[in-house]
Amino acid sequence: MKMLVSGGKVTHFELEHVWVEAWIDYLPSRGAKHQRGDSWIPMDASYKQYDYQEGMALSEAVPFDAQALADSITEHSTINESEGWVQGLPQQDIEQALAQYQTQLEAYINTQNPDATVGDVLGTSSIKTVVRESLAASLPYELRTRKLVASSLTDNQRWKFKYTLGTAQYGQMGDTLININQPTAALAGKKLALSFTPASEADEQLIASYLPEPDENGEIDPSQIPNTLPGYLINLKAEFSIGDHIAETAPSSMTMGSELLEEMGYWQPNRGWNSSRNQPVAGEYRAIALDLHGISAKQAEQLKNDMETTQQKINSEDYTNLGKQQLVGDLLYATILSYFALNNVQDAISAK
Repeated sequence: MKMLVSGGKVTHFELEHVWVEAWIDYLPSRGAKHQRGDSWIPMDASYKQYDYQEGMALSEAVPFDAQALADSITEHSTINESEGWVQGLPQQDIEQALAQYQTQLEAYINTQNPDATVGDVLGTSSIKTVVRESLAASLPYELRTRKLVASSLTDNQRWKFKYTLGTAQYGQMGDTLININQPTAALAGKKLALSFTPASEADEQLIASYLPEPDENGEIDPSQIPNTLPGYLINLKAEFSIGDHIAETAPSSMTMGSELLEEMGYWQPNRGWNSSRNQPVAGEYRAIALDLHGISAKQAEQLKNDMETTQQKINSEDYTNLGKQQLVGDLLYATILSYFALNNVQDAISAK
């Protein structure tokens, strides 16, 4: 972004921006009726207007006495401004002041509107819906320079997610077992997971042999299920699933309990990969979720429906189509989505 100065003040700014152009039947209906394209028409969906609803103006209605708290901290703390450190903060006074202010806020909100939502308290903003029968021939702002025109994004211009699983050799990636690299647009809203499956029928039978036998009613006492297995006798293969499908299976097996190395992260255009490493253990189940543009209500509703369906199947003792994803993955995935959703709400609150 470039600031433009006039009369010693910043009055305008220029910024690099991306928009799309569509081949539209523009003449003579200005896009209202499409039969055959004749013009490239610019469209910028990011340029929009909002309707704002004011909140309760809590800072004015219930002011916080920040100066009294600052005076208390100064009085009871040792402050060395030259070296830049503070010692002996009155933690109890700080917690008491914040708790008292919280009580004042709650009392005021309950008095004004006991059923208030977060939006009622802090205010909301919503995008104005504008449906036009005809299209404008230009962008809604001044275009200074056009460059880097392309009919489609190159691979390096797309956000991507990668997941690599391999053997661990002295803290470094050894043989690659799984390698996933896809645009984030193809993964949006999908459940991702690393899991393991018996490498052979013999391994599956060995695991089953450690399960307790059903009683005369055909039921298994959960307390009799062992907490450990002889991992050194069991071979597993790693699987990476995207949604309900296994996207890739490791070509070779490993012993249960083997330490592995995984690397996952995002490719950001013009900046490259930003990834992190972890050390999964063969036999674990690892749920992975991507928070790309927030957690949608549709995504949360679908997960809720999936978990309710699993609960109903268990209650009716219908165990068909119940696997790792339904019994373990959805619970872990719900935890991750809850974490992301809470972070997003806190970010929105902080922004206000």
